[in-house]
Amino acid sequence: MEMTGDFSPEVPPYITVYFGVGDCDAAVEKATERGGAAVWGPMDTPFGRFASLRDPQGATFSVIDMSRTEGGMPAMTDVP
Repeated sequence: MEMTGDFSPEVPPYITVYFGVGDCDAAVEKATERGGAAVWGPMDTPFGRFASLRDPQGATFSVIDMSRTEGGMPAMTDVP
């Protein structure tokens, strides 16, 4: 996936690891209670409800509940 203008020039290319969870909001709450930080989200998408988190050592990862989806997938003609 191309990193478009939505990303700051200071952001290097990266890989995001997604962990499937049964409840995204509960996973975010548990992570923050244990020293993690919510980077953004939770938010609903056509792929599921997900959030990006940072662990106490600074590593980022995402959690996703694929049973909760909202909206439709973009048409292939809309994807660069």
